Amino acid sequence: MPIPEADPSRLFALGALFGLPKPDRWRVLEIGCGAGGHLVPMSARHPDDQWLGFDLAGVPVQQAQGLAERLGATAEVLQLDVCDASEALADRGEAPFDAIVAHGVYSWVPDAARTALLDLCGRWLAPHGIAYVSVNSLPGWGMRGTLGGMLRYVAGDGAPERQTARARAFVGLLCSLVPENDPYGAWLRREEALIRKQGDPWLFHDLLAPINRPVWLHELVDDAAGHGMQYLGDAVLETMLPDRLPQDVQARLASLGGGQVQQEQLLDFVLARSFRRVLLCRDDVVLQRELVPEAMEGLHVVGRLVRDGPQRYRSLEGDELRTDHPLLDEVMGWLADHRPASVPVDDLARMGGPGEVERVRRNLLLAATRGLVELRQRPAGLVGTVSARPLADPIAQILVDDGEVPTALGAKVRLDGLEQTILRHLDGEHDVPALVDAVLTQGFQLIGHHGMGPQALRGWLEVEIPRRLAGMARTGLLVG
Repeated sequence: MPIPEADPSRLFALGALFGLPKPDRWRVLEIGCGAGGHLVPMSARHPDDQWLGFDLAGVPVQQAQGLAERLGATAEVLQLDVCDASEALADRGEAPFDAIVAHGVYSWVPDAARTALLDLCGRWLAPHGIAYVSVNSLPGWGMRGTLGGMLRYVAGDGAPERQTARARAFVGLLCSLVPENDPYGAWLRREEALIRKQGDPWLFHDLLAPINRPVWLHELVDDAAGHGMQYLGDAVLETMLPDRLPQDVQARLASLGGGQVQQEQLLDFVLARSFRRVLLCRDDVVLQRELVPEAMEGLHVVGRLVRDGPQRYRSLEGDELRTDHPLLDEVMGWLADHRPASVPVDDLARMGGPGEVERVRRNLLLAATRGLVELRQRPAGLVGTVSARPLADPIAQILVDDGEVPTALGAKVRLDGLEQTILRHLDGEHDVPALVDAVLTQGFQLIGHHGMGPQALRGWLEVEIPRRLAGMARTGLLVG
C-alpha cells in the first residue's frame, strides 16, 4: 500500500521548513514494510537512492521481493524481527538512514517491540534524518477502540475474510437496533460509514487486531526523548496548526500556553484525533519553529486545489481560498489547472518579477499550512494535461494487469478494463485515433450494448478515450 505522507520527497520538504538540510541522495529504511507496496515502487522511481526494508512475516517479504523483481527496483527486503534489526544492520555494516519509516507498526506490536523500534530509530537515524512513526492516537482512538473490542468479540477466529464479514454485519445490526437520534446511535453510524469506506485490510489490521494500543502524543514524544530524539512535527503540516478552528477557540487554546507539543496535544483533545503521523529527529538538532518564506527556496509544489469561481479556489478536502491579487490568482490558477504536475516554488515566485518573490513564497507557505498545496524536495515528474501522444508512468504500465496501480504521489488508482487497455498503449506514440484503433483491435465491447455497431462504438470511444485520459492525468498516471 502506498503511503503518500511517508514519501521522502515530502518528508524532507517539511523538514526544510523547520530548518533541516535536505539530503542530495537518500538512504531510506522501512520498518514493517509488508509486501513492499510503499518501499518498492518508491525505489523504482528513485533508483539512484538506497532503499532497505524488513518485515517479520515471511510471505509478505517474498511478495515484496517479487514486486522488486517485476519493477526492476533497487530495494532490498529482509525478513527480520524489529527486536533484532538494529544488530542485524550493524552486522551488515549499514550507514545511518536519512529517513526511517514505520507505518502501522508502533500501536500494533508488544511493548518490547515498541521500545526496539524507537531504539532502532535513535541509533540509525542520520544527523539530520527524519523518522516517520504512525500511531493510533488518543483521545479519538479510545472511542474507536471500544468498537474494535466489540467487533473482535463477534468476529471470532477463522480466516480474515470471515472475520471482516462478521464484523461488518454486526456493525450494521448495531445501527439498526440503536436509534439514530441517540448519541450512541449517531456515533455508531459515523463509525459504520468509515468502515464502509475503508477496505477489509484496514478493518482487519486496525479494528480486529489483537494488539492495538493507542497513545497520547505527549507520551510518544516523551518515549522518543529517551532514545535521543525530539518531536519535529506531523507529516501532514496542516494538522499541526489550529487554523481551521474559529478565531476565539484558537485564542483560548493559545492562552493555555506550552510549546509545540503541548499546543498540538490540546488540539488533539479538541478534535478527538484518532491517528497521527509523527515525525522525529535527533535531539541535538536546533529546529526553526517559525515558518518563514525563505525556507521555501529550492522546493517544488503540487496543487491540491480546484477552481471554484473567479479568484476562488477549493482544496480537495473542501477548504476555500479567495484572492483578489492578480499575481496570486495567476499562481493558484496555474497549480489548479496543471494538478498534479509539480513546479519549482522559485519559478512561481518569479512570475511577478523580483519584487514579488517574497510575497509568492509567503502565500504558497500559507497555502501549504491549509492543505491547498503539497511541498516536495524533488519534482513529481507528472503532467496534469493530456498531450497529443500521451506517455504513461512506466511503473503503472508494468503493474496494469493488477487492476490497481500506485502513482508517483503515493495514491492507488483502480482501473477498469477499458482504462487498462488504454494504459498499455500510452507509449508516447499513440494519439487518440490510434488509441481507438488499439482498443477496437483488442475486441472491446461496451457492457450492456453488445448490439452496438462498429461505427457507433468507434464514435463512443472517440469521445470516451479523451475523457479517460483526462482522468488519468488528474490521478497522476501520465508523465508526458
